[in-house]
Amino acid sequence: MAEIALEKVLTISARDYCEMYGKSLDQYIAVGIHVQHYLHEIFAQNTPEGTEVVVDFAASKYSMDGTALIPKDKLKKARENTGYGLSDSSPKAEDTSQG
Repeated sequence: MAEIALEKVLTISARDYCEMYGKSLDQYIAVGIHVQHYLHEIFAQNTPEGTEVVVDFAASKYSMDGTALIPKDKLKKARENTGYGLSDSSPKAEDTSQG
């Protein structure tokens, strides 16, 4: 796991993030994150290696959820350092995002 800066944990959608920064969803692999904790710092520490940003962040009293966007060019590093088993056959980011 890696730690992402809290300012990179966003409530906007993956589509909105890409549009805002002139990127395409097909440049990313999307990985869901779920943490049963109420501290944002714990959530940030549980992001996959290579994560550029977490989108669709939501929090409740007892848990937090979001979608890590990992650039495909960082995928090799993510494969080596996480237990997510990411592969080239993972769903495309646009298939996992609900508009």
